[in-house]
Amino acid sequence: MKHVSIVMMILVILFGSLIVSACGVMEAQHAEALALSSATSTPLPLPTRTPVNTPSPVPTRTPVPATSTPSRMDLPVENEGLQIEVLEIEKPYQIHLSETSIFVPGKGHMFLGLGIKVTNLTNEDIPFKWNEIYLTNKYQDRWYPLWGAYKKTNMVIDPLGIEIRQFKVDHKNQPEARIYLGDNGYMRVIFRVPRDNYYYYLGFADLPWIEIVNEDS
Repeated sequence: MKHVSIVMMILVILFGSLIVSACGVMEAQHAEALALSSATSTPLPLPTRTPVNTPSPVPTRTPVPATSTPSRMDLPVENEGLQIEVLEIEKPYQIHLSETSIFVPGKGHMFLGLGIKVTNLTNEDIPFKWNEIYLTNKYQDRWYPLWGAYKKTNMVIDPLGIEIRQFKVDHKNQPEARIYLGDNGYMRVIFRVPRDNYYYYLGFADLPWIEIVNEDS
């Protein structure tokens, strides 16, 4: 009987050892499963968006009307109402209006006269202001005529032979002073300009500029 008790005790001990071992394996498997579960449950990083570069707005530039290319002196220019052509130039040493009215340009200056053919393309006289004619240079300085005269005629004449008026054309004090351009005619205008400037542009109302070259030969 005592032998049987000893056998039973040995069997109980072995069974307990098996149970403990099994529990250890189950705990290890459970821990591994938890580890896998934890690993798979870790939130994945959200996909990053590739930034789209929006072009910066290009600043708009205020359009500047293009300046027309100045015409040569021997070519006419025109608009819908007028056509003009610079026929010749003069550089008088003095302006002799009468026995008592003689003008000289002064140091560093010269007189520059233009003979201009004017053709009226309309059926009526065109009012024209003396301050609508000027000389300018590349620096946009302006010179207005000191004297001027217009002769309405359908004949062919030398515009530099037109007798100029005995009073100055004053574009400042008489800005509204006008002449009337007839069917055909010729104009003579005289400017006082710097002697060392050889290139000018003639502005005549809203007509394209005409290049004036007064360089000595």
